Amino acid sequence: MRSTVVYIILFLLLPFNSAAQSYSIKAYTPSDGLNQSQVEELYQDSRGYLWIGTRNGVALFDGQEFINFYHHDGLVDPYIVKILENRKGQIIVVNKSGFSILGEDGFVPHKLFDETSDRFIFMAEMDNKGRLWLLVTVNHMQNKIFCYSDDSLRNMTDIINMPPGLNVESMSYDQGNDRVVILSKKGEIWMYGDDKLTRAGDLKARNFRREQGGSIIITGTDSNKFILRDDQLLPIKPGKGYELPLPLTFYKQDTVFCIFDEEHTFKFRWDYGQVKKI
Repeated sequence: MRSTVVYIILFLLLPFNSAAQSYSIKAYTPSDGLNQSQVEELYQDSRGYLWIGTRNGVALFDGQEFINFYHHDGLVDPYIVKILENRKGQIIVVNKSGFSILGEDGFVPHKLFDETSDRFIFMAEMDNKGRLWLLVTVNHMQNKIFCYSDDSLRNMTDIINMPPGLNVESMSYDQGNDRVVILSKKGEIWMYGDDKLTRAGDLKARNFRREQGGSIIITGTDSNKFILRDDQLLPIKPGKGYELPLPLTFYKQDTVFCIFDEEHTFKFRWDYGQVKKI
């Protein structure tokens, strides 16, 4: 997975009128204490702290300083894929070969794949039951879905009984309906919940993402956008907001963190007078 991220920008939302927005910009780089400039993941936990996943560990930012955690601090490996929080409020850091849970004495590693298995994790989601869903590349050819629960790892690609030839491109989790949403390499949208697999219409999709509120936004191959509601794909009407594909993460009430790309342009979503997470 190639990252275009080089460092983090902090936007302070100042008082504004209905026509304009003002920003105060501060860039954070390794010279400020961040463990590396190649940022792969941003996550704000339930206490309001920001967790920053890089290719060399994870950093905790409290608004003033960074606390860095590395491989020797209990992370399975240095490359951070996803940062999550379970129902107990524990931070879970997913790496290419497993995950680590932050306890009272630091991170506890759970290694799932060794370096010789030709398997690596590149997507992860947590469902309402606390199960960890993982999208894993196998032999650099096919992506398979795994589920970790009760100290057991299961290959869900076989259990779900996917149609022959269906290869998974991407995966997300629909929290409101407690189901995994799957994008195939052919652009098909599939949903797995209540132990059954169903397809969401005949739309050919290019990608999808989960909004901060939990809604799944799907972009078709014709660039039209849809929202997944129950089992229906509802079109999003033009003019209902301006969207760009890089993520933003809120920090506290009046602060927004975002990712700054190689072209030195920041990405955000402007919708009904508010900056929102993409």
